[in-house]
Amino acid sequence: MEAQINQNHQVKKDRAPLVCQPFWFPPSEVDFGYREHSPTGPENWGRLDPAWATCSAGREQSPVHIRTDGRRARRDLPALPALNFSSYAPSPAVLFSDGHALTVDVVAGAGSLWVDGREYELRHFHFHSPSEHVIDGVRPPLEMHMVHESLDGDVDVDGGTTARLAVIGVPFKDGPPSPFLDEFWREVPRLALVGAGVALDIGLLVVDAPHLRLGPDYARYRGSLTTPPCTQDVLWTVSLDHWNTISPDQIRAFRQILPEPSARPTQKLHGRHVYLHAATESSP
Repeated sequence: MEAQINQNHQVKKDRAPLVCQPFWFPPSEVDFGYREHSPTGPENWGRLDPAWATCSAGREQSPVHIRTDGRRARRDLPALPALNFSSYAPSPAVLFSDGHALTVDVVAGAGSLWVDGREYELRHFHFHSPSEHVIDGVRPPLEMHMVHESLDGDVDVDGGTTARLAVIGVPFKDGPPSPFLDEFWREVPRLALVGAGVALDIGLLVVDAPHLRLGPDYARYRGSLTTPPCTQDVLWTVSLDHWNTISPDQIRAFRQILPEPSARPTQKLHGRHVYLHAATESSP
């Protein structure tokens, strides 16, 4: 089933609204791009719209370059599998592209995760190519962002700041096809035919831990959204080690939707800590 979506990511026509206007994407008539040194490129985002000033002025921006040596490690963080994947449930979902990322939206109640004693509910996940986070100098071909919203509203995290959003960054390296992506990737070529502004119903989707490897090693830091308005106070968890893989055919399908790179350059840390968790005692 197909449904038209408007600029605010709202489904139109005669179906239940699986895609809703999220608070972290306030509507804007201004477009942006990823080509550096262009009028709409990342270094100019903060000047394109007054509401996007944080993209230039913010000092806790994402993505960042994560180095797994020489950074402060915090050993009291649980391994990622302890984030209770059993709380995720099969959920009706739609697939669409807004021209900047490939996105899967799920309905409320699709599942949640717990971080530092707080519950965050899964809202959607989207994909950038190449990866936005760089890990030890490596930028994999794809990164998935699983966006969760706190059910308690703004909450205190590291250093007294607040985090209403918790995002898990999942890199995909070159390799065999991803069985998780295979659940819905078959619809990507059809999405390329119908074009931007159309959401495809992909049925029930399961965030299946056996098919989606998260951790056990990961990095955590305070950051921002990686697209305008670059809202800060986002709690980032980036999966390290045991990466998922994506095949050349899966990458080619993605490029039918977004032929140009869709990754923001890495941002300065400005004194922030990148906390590391490793499942072994050899962690730095």
